[in-house]
Amino acid sequence: MSPTPLSSKRGISPVITTVVITAVGIAIAIAVILWITGIAGSFANYEKVEAGLHGCWLEEGSFKIRTCLKNTGGSLARISTVLVNNVPIEDIDGARLSWVSENGESGNSVPIPLNTGVNVDVDLTLPSGASCGGGVLTSGVIISLSFRSSNNIDYKMTVQLP
Repeated sequence: MSPTPLSSKRGISPVITTVVITAVGIAIAIAVILWITGIAGSFANYEKVEAGLHGCWLEEGSFKIRTCLKNTGGSLARISTVLVNNVPIEDIDGARLSWVSENGESGNSVPIPLNTGVNVDVDLTLPSGASCGGGVLTSGVIISLSFRSSNNIDYKMTVQLP
């Protein structure tokens, strides 16, 4: 009987097979760890702002509104626009904005930087009788305030003018 063509061939050594399988397993484990780290990193840097109303009163013919913003997310947030009834505050005649943060920063315009965990008081002054969003700012009117971040996320609240 003649030998078959494969009878003279030898297989891969069990040692080499073990080394190759171990190397492939380690490479896959490293890839999975890097992938999970990337996903976790993207969730760690998110934006979340809490907006609260401290008060609203009428003073010298203008409505004064005090709000408090706090960034409870994992990264710096910036308020790029303040809207009253969907109208930017800078487009309302006589309206003013000022802000001051717990760490001493302050300003009279946007952007408003919101560091993680820091409270920022935002004061809005809206003249009584001013036209805004198809209506007039008078006592008893309910207005919508929106604080729009640089990521185009709106943080809204409603306020009834006194």
